[in-house]
Amino acid sequence: MASLATIMPADPQDASYLFDLVERLSPALSAPLYPVCSLENSVRPVPHASAVCLSVGPRRFILTAAHVRDDAGDLPLGVILPTHVAVLSGDWLIPARIGESLPSRLDLALLEPSLSLRSSLENVPAVSLSAIASLSPSRETATITAAFFVTMGYPLGKQPRRFVPPEYRAHIWRLLSKGAPVESYPSEGVDPEHHLLLEFNKKRVFTSLGLATSPDPIGASGGAVWWIRVTDRGPDPRLVAIPTVWRKQARQILATRVFVALAALWHAFPDLRPLLDQAD
Repeated sequence: MASLATIMPADPQDASYLFDLVERLSPALSAPLYPVCSLENSVRPVPHASAVCLSVGPRRFILTAAHVRDDAGDLPLGVILPTHVAVLSGDWLIPARIGESLPSRLDLALLEPSLSLRSSLENVPAVSLSAIASLSPSRETATITAAFFVTMGYPLGKQPRRFVPPEYRAHIWRLLSKGAPVESYPSEGVDPEHHLLLEFNKKRVFTSLGLATSPDPIGASGGAVWWIRVTDRGPDPRLVAIPTVWRKQARQILATRVFVALAALWHAFPDLRPLLDQAD
């Protein structure tokens, strides 16, 4: 991931600098993010949702929202990689079914790839453990002097009706936003330990050209929420959550924290525990 040291402004809350920062970071932040498609017609895959490729030690996983998999029913799903469409095959891990200490209603699913999918994922960009916000909020020890969030995904309204080979061109959506006040979580029925609430008024989105209307984020489920934080060691972008629900009336996006996925991996793969235990 590109260093932010030379492009982070003295005042990180200055909007113009933030837009420039996001523009410069976008290629790196969006690289491990992929469109998910339904494959009822393997020749003409249809846009469906979003997913992130994770790299933990020697293993790779696909991370998305649980409802992305559930909503597909018996229809096969695929992931749009740089060169081809790969079938999402393998074993699905649902955190609530792995660790009894985890809440039962978490919209998050991990795919342990099959041999064929593993081969497809070997050389594609992935998020490494060092670029993940791996701790729950109650365990975070870094001194955060400034922070904001960038949500990314592949909303259906921005995609072609069908992906056409050989390019399979998809269009990324980026949302620069701030988190909802923690004090508001109880009234919204949201647990801040496992979830993240982001403010999102689709009719008033700030862009580098001024106010604009955002596309509906439907289809961005399973994408990425990047936490661009500034610590005493400098800028430190981390994958903190995946967007799961557009709370239209509340003008919010609900996301599930990625540390939940890491907790699921800790339970499922004992050989990964030394790496996960050292993560910060």
